[in-house]
Amino acid sequence: MASTDEQLIELCKEEDLSALEELLERYRNPLMGFIYSVIRDYHQAQDIFQEIFLRVYREARRFRTGAVFKTWLYTIAMNCCRDAIRKRKRRPTISLETEWAGSDGEPGQRIMDKFASADPGPREEAGGRELEEILQRELSGLSDEHRKVVILNRLNGFKYHEIAEILDIPSGTVRSRLHYALEELRKRMIGKQVSSER
Repeated sequence: MASTDEQLIELCKEEDLSALEELLERYRNPLMGFIYSVIRDYHQAQDIFQEIFLRVYREARRFRTGAVFKTWLYTIAMNCCRDAIRKRKRRPTISLETEWAGSDGEPGQRIMDKFASADPGPREEAGGRELEEILQRELSGLSDEHRKVVILNRLNGFKYHEIAEILDIPSGTVRSRLHYALEELRKRMIGKQVSSER
């Protein structure tokens, strides 16, 4: 039976490099997708990914027993991304064409593929590429704060309280931002669909 993330980070406290490697492999794709969605530079995202896991290893002893590793990891990731943005002093954007890192370190699955259902219906098949382009443009049009909560919730599966901890904001603010962002996306998508039907 596979070890839990929390068991692996406990092993990291004992300087077990194989436990760190296992965590790195588990989180490579979703974490790279998250970092890239904030930074928008694939090579810088790779550097930040490495920095995150160096911090995880160096700060493993700070991980509280009973805490959730994934939330702790994404909090570190968010802090590393903030540091990188401060250094660059430019606003990040997201593209749904962003590719997660593959197992060999090369680009792999696109973020847009995370939005697609496992069993696409006629609408998805018919609208396909055009819908994808509209969604990409509209998601990119959201503010940084709204885009982050959509990415963390819809692409990474975090709950409100986990996002609140990662972004260091109240859960109510997460709920409000996500509601606003999804409503804004829905309105924009409906608006695009109506104008294309004319």
